[in-house]
Amino acid sequence: MTRFPLFLLAIVAVIAACGGGAPPARRVLLVGIDAADEDLIVPLVRAGRLPCFARFYREGITGSLHSHRPMLSPILWTSIATGVSPERHRILDFIEQVGDAGPAGARFAPISSAGRLRKSVWEILGDRGVRIAVAGWLATHPASPVNGSLVSDRFTVHPYESPDAEPPADPAGKSWPAALAKDLEPLRVRPSTVPSADLDRIFGIPGIGSESSDDARALRVIAATTATWQSVGRRLMEMGKPDFVAIYFEGLDRLLHVFGGCSDPPVEGTDPARAARFGKVAESYLDHLDRVLADLIAAAGQETVVLVVSDHGWKTGFDRPARDPARSGPFAAEWHDEDGVLFALGPGVRAGARVEGADLYDVAPTVLALYGAPVSREFTGRPLQELFEPGTLAPQPPAVDSYLRESSPLPREATGDRESRAALENLQKLGYVAGRAGIAGGTGPSDRSRANLATVCLDERRFSEAAELFREFLARHPDDYDALYNLGYALKEAGDGAGAVRAWQKASAVRPSSAEPWVALGELASGAGNWPSALDAFRRALQLDPRSASVWNHLGAAECETSRFDEGEKAFRRAIEMNPRGVGSWVNLSRVLERTGRKDEAIELMRQAVGTLPAEERIRRRLAELQGAKNGA
Repeated sequence: MTRFPLFLLAIVAVIAACGGGAPPARRVLLVGIDAADEDLIVPLVRAGRLPCFARFYREGITGSLHSHRPMLSPILWTSIATGVSPERHRILDFIEQVGDAGPAGARFAPISSAGRLRKSVWEILGDRGVRIAVAGWLATHPASPVNGSLVSDRFTVHPYESPDAEPPADPAGKSWPAALAKDLEPLRVRPSTVPSADLDRIFGIPGIGSESSDDARALRVIAATTATWQSVGRRLMEMGKPDFVAIYFEGLDRLLHVFGGCSDPPVEGTDPARAARFGKVAESYLDHLDRVLADLIAAAGQETVVLVVSDHGWKTGFDRPARDPARSGPFAAEWHDEDGVLFALGPGVRAGARVEGADLYDVAPTVLALYGAPVSREFTGRPLQELFEPGTLAPQPPAVDSYLRESSPLPREATGDRESRAALENLQKLGYVAGRAGIAGGTGPSDRSRANLATVCLDERRFSEAAELFREFLARHPDDYDALYNLGYALKEAGDGAGAVRAWQKASAVRPSSAEPWVALGELASGAGNWPSALDAFRRALQLDPRSASVWNHLGAAECETSRFDEGEKAFRRAIEMNPRGVGSWVNLSRVLERTGRKDEAIELMRQAVGTLPAEERIRRRLAELQGAKNGA
């Protein structure tokens, strides 16, 4: 048992020594924090909390990291690790089909690393002799051979297991080398062993540690997995002295999906007592993550370049949906925001600067650039040279055609059947896969993967391809709301307005409680100048979602286009009331006031807007425009 992995390690070492030349003497720590968002972090930094995150704003570089649809974690974290589109790396869902379909139907399992068709940055760097260590990165099970160590995401409680889950006992596929999982076993924290006092402290809720409620169990899983990956990450850095380290933390995303509806303002229908108790839990957990991050940075050493990234952000305050964010509900992904975070710190990183326009596809080429490794022509992104002082990065070598990956030498079913089935059943409970494994009648992984691939095409503005893929999916699942809604947008952008109308009308019939199809219909009618139809669609949308600032703003524009300026003014004021951060609503209201002869009111309004949104250049330009027009008059 022990000779086999050691033999493979020797092969990896020989290959690494033979290829690519000596890499620069550099250490990089890449930390992934699922759902991290500056809207969550910055207010706490300004309040004097999160001292480690504050260091990035003071001594490093910060900015947002643009995400892509579908905003599903296995897909996004694999795109970050590989630098290529899901269409190329082929991780397209939470589950995959295992083997051929038997008499009882297809067999499904949680997504694995075996199906990934492109190399990760740690595999690319390892081939060039860089010593690596990876802990917990999503979709890395079963662990494949690397030039160093890898502990897969199934070493502890998996992100999509139930709140009462315990870490699996079967060590198969959990680590590379295979014996490492057993060596690290003492570091694997079981939720049931988290001290009550620690739970109270981490989440800022006195007494929660002594409870056995679903909420308490969910918090125990988050605390246990965070502690596990912190300890494993430190141990891997101590053991092999790796040059590149990647560690992933899922807890914030899990926490927000359970308790995000409690934060201010609570989602309608939330129990006031529960909102009062858990409304600040994300802030307390971020305090804890800040300490964890500081500990890992200290362990990595002063000469380490630290990159912190997230796969997507999280909608907060007035921008968030009015529906429950629970993973088991149909609206979970609506809470994901397209802007995550990118923070950098360390030698050569520009101090106190901001990065603009960064994309999650830029992470892999940026990491490779730090080691002088060539990018791939298949990469969607680019090295973010603007993160670094001049001369930090070596000249970029010629690109390679592709970083194709050979099939994993470990089988997809390295995990025991019982563990795999338990994880799959929980994915079903959470709504990630319909039907029961091996039984016909649900949406199989191939179908759902095709739908996700269609969404990738839509995100990449390949509208005709997206429409065709959505139609194929809908031929088998005609009442799938998401596919219908996305088909509408694909058809609209492909120039088939009539087809888009049919798709959105069908989507509305499938989910009558959703305002989204009516908003889309209103936008389509507005673009065609059909203002009566637009007004009707936006009013229907507001009946379903009266707190939507965006729809109020759309309605105001439509009212003004039909010369109903009083109604337009009311709508814009409601939009600002619903979301004071909506720049467009402030500007639109100022134009109504100016149009109706109340220029002084418009100027005063924009002064108020500057006070509310001091960093918004569009607001300042509009105020200057109004003041210039008045002085000119």
